[in-house]
Amino acid sequence: MMLKKYKILCLIGFIMVLFSNVVFAASFQTVADTFLSLYKVNEVDKSILYNEDMRKITIRIHKVATTTDEMLVYKDQTVIYQKEMPHNWSYRIYQLKNASDDRFVYAINSNKDHWLMGYDATKDKWQVYASSADFYNSVQGDPWIQEKHGDIILSFHDMGKDNPTQEYRLFWDTRSNWFGYEDLGIHSN
Repeated sequence: MMLKKYKILCLIGFIMVLFSNVVFAASFQTVADTFLSLYKVNEVDKSILYNEDMRKITIRIHKVATTTDEMLVYKDQTVIYQKEMPHNWSYRIYQLKNASDDRFVYAINSNKDHWLMGYDATKDKWQVYASSADFYNSVQGDPWIQEKHGDIILSFHDMGKDNPTQEYRLFWDTRSNWFGYEDLGIHSN
């Protein structure tokens, strides 16, 4: 009787581990890595075209004034997202693809703001999935979002030697149809 209960508990534990890996398993890969600069006085408008499987996404950064930029996102030449933000000198954009469901997302990094965004085909809408401003930054470091070994990592780090880094893993949660996060803690560089 005791052996039967033990086997049932082991089976339940195995199913829970297997199910949690299916729900949260994702392997992201960097498809494109682009850099946009609005550093020079005459640089006021830059855009990059990204090919997704069924559509074309264009991310355009436009310098509106000396203190303001505007981000426009186009899906097949139609504006689907518009955001004003403080002027940033440069933007680093990673196009990431989820190998398990072919979902594309974009890690957009600037010297002030950092977001994980993407087109949600079920809602026919551009979504802001995560913003570095919404995460606790106990080390008071600079944020950065990128793909690392198949995971999307939001890190807060200070460039000095042996300074601590705080990291979060962002993952696609199929149950909530949204990105979740896991706090990976603080570690030394």
